[in-house]
Amino acid sequence: MGKGVTMYIRNFIYKIVLSSLLIVNISILSPLEAISCDVAVISSSAAKNGKPLIWKNRDDPTGFFIGVRKHKATNPEIGSYLCIEEKYFPDNFSLCSAGVNEAGFAVANADAYTGSDIEGMINIDILIMEEALNNCKTVACFEDILTSKHDKKRKFYATSSNFVVIDAYGGAVHYEAYAKLRKPVEIIKHDVNTLNFSNKTNYVELHDINYDHTSIQRSERGTELLEKLYAENELTAKNIMHVIAKDVCEDNTTEDWDNFNTEYCISRSYTVSAIVIEGVEPYSDPAYSTMWVNIGEPSIGFFVPIYPVAQSIPKEVKMTAVGSSPFNLAIMKKEAALYDNNGVANKYIEFPYVKDMTMDKTKLPDIQKVSFAIEDMLIDVDQKIKETLKNDSTLNIKSTLDHFSHYASQYAYAMYTGRDTTPNKINIKAFRYWLKAIYKNADSFVENILGF
Repeated sequence: MGKGVTMYIRNFIYKIVLSSLLIVNISILSPLEAISCDVAVISSSAAKNGKPLIWKNRDDPTGFFIGVRKHKATNPEIGSYLCIEEKYFPDNFSLCSAGVNEAGFAVANADAYTGSDIEGMINIDILIMEEALNNCKTVACFEDILTSKHDKKRKFYATSSNFVVIDAYGGAVHYEAYAKLRKPVEIIKHDVNTLNFSNKTNYVELHDINYDHTSIQRSERGTELLEKLYAENELTAKNIMHVIAKDVCEDNTTEDWDNFNTEYCISRSYTVSAIVIEGVEPYSDPAYSTMWVNIGEPSIGFFVPIYPVAQSIPKEVKMTAVGSSPFNLAIMKKEAALYDNNGVANKYIEFPYVKDMTMDKTKLPDIQKVSFAIEDMLIDVDQKIKETLKNDSTLNIKSTLDHFSHYASQYAYAMYTGRDTTPNKINIKAFRYWLKAIYKNADSFVENILGF
């Protein structure tokens, strides 16, 4: 059986599982409200440092087993690719939510709900993304795959999704795509090299579904925050992570912080992961493409960097054979301390329908004091390393970024949890000495912020 057919079957099973869970849940809350992912794409001209950006917050009440996987290269011109994935049981298969390959091509999506259960179950958005990550260098290649999936030979396919795509050649596009059974795909193409940025949640403007739910409000919230950052010339990976991906309605002063309703916030109880992909300046080396991953409810969680060129994944964020990852479980544990009912048992079994929309927001500043400070440092070091690599041709890009990615994840995990992931204690001194070579304030940071 070919890989495309296998992926189609896996995608179909996933849609059935998800649809079934939502039908069971329909008396408790609307499925359209439950699963409202956010995606955005930002052009290189709009980004402060000239590098295009993709952002996604993944909302999924059934998605608790989350980690990053590396897919081996089948096309030597493209190389391997990374995906942040969720594993679903009892079928034990995992599906890509967003990814980036060694050629600098990246894509993320948000399902768009059509009101048709049949079309929802045979939506091939994930198949399209994985085929593109495996074969594409350019946005144009992605568009070819998107349209070709709905020729007359593909009559049993359907698509309804928002795709955000960037490449290493200046391409940056948001596609609203909708294709009914036996019909060609309809597309609204938002070229953000003209628009600066574009964002959406789980709806497209190509059918007449009444979206009277949180998708609209949360999409508008994302647009508002993006517009503000653009006006201030502050569209950076760091600000996308801190201001947008971790947004818990910061300007809402009317809610009781002890029982803060997150339903209309970007980061909320249903949000299970976030990614920010930073591309490269147009026509520059795609080896510097970076995927920042936060494998949990983003406001509570932690962003760490991974690099496709490194061809390896730190064990703290790597998806295990049974699903999830150490960082995912650690973030979920802290999440349970802020939400009274948020499926604590999900380490072993999916139990999403007791989720509480309200957070004890008074506990959030203590978590973010550590996470923001360490993320700031890691982002700073990431930029300094890349500058050093560009100016010193004797250094090996692959091994340098690989070492930093592993150090960063292990260090962040240890600071976040107070424990390590191996039988031997993390070598903080080694990280500190290594860090000092490129980060002159390392001593002050470690002593004043981390307290050791």
